[in-house]
Amino acid sequence: MTTSSLLQSDPTIGVRQMSLADMNEQTRQPGMVRMNVFGRYALLGVVASWVGLTAQNGIASDLPVTNSNILCTESPKGAVLPIPALVSDWVAIICLDSGQALVPEVKKYRQIWTTADGKPFILTASPAGWKKPDSISRYEIRFSALTAVERSGVELAKTLKMWDLGFGGGSRPAIDRVVQLDAQSVVNGALYNIFFYTMGDRPRWVIICKNACQSSIALTVRDITPK
Repeated sequence: MTTSSLLQSDPTIGVRQMSLADMNEQTRQPGMVRMNVFGRYALLGVVASWVGLTAQNGIASDLPVTNSNILCTESPKGAVLPIPALVSDWVAIICLDSGQALVPEVKKYRQIWTTADGKPFILTASPAGWKKPDSISRYEIRFSALTAVERSGVELAKTLKMWDLGFGGGSRPAIDRVVQLDAQSVVNGALYNIFFYTMGDRPRWVIICKNACQSSIALTVRDITPK
């Protein structure tokens, strides 16, 4: 795998981004759930902020959602797969008008995934810019398979080399574990490999590959827990 192939950011990977300053401002607007709310509703507040502002800026007009359905409470039975136990404290599924998305879990910590330029990132089951046909329910745009495994031996060494390519520029920190989550989308059968690099009990870095790392993006996990 070359450096260029690892670090290439694919515009179809399903990115939804905005600046941290804008996100923090948006959470102060009327009707938004503040980020200091406890439990899973903190997730709702953060993601509602991303979705609201991206739609407001015209980046993705198909994204607006209501607070009542973002946690997938109205999804048909079986539409939302359970998150594998290995990563259930780190990632969650939400439901947007454009389909499902994988986002950081906030049961224990308030955290976001950020790109190299500090913008929040979530992974959608639908490609960025893809317009859902009116004949298809948003609940049909989903992840059809989720599996997770902890890397060891030769495979661990390979994933650590990926970290060096994605976050290089200095000595590698003491990474405790690497856990891989594979997420298959129903849209074009896209396969996402999500690598969580942990220190202590949670990830500090994430690398997301699409279709065997033909394209990928390196993310830093940022703690936004109120002090």
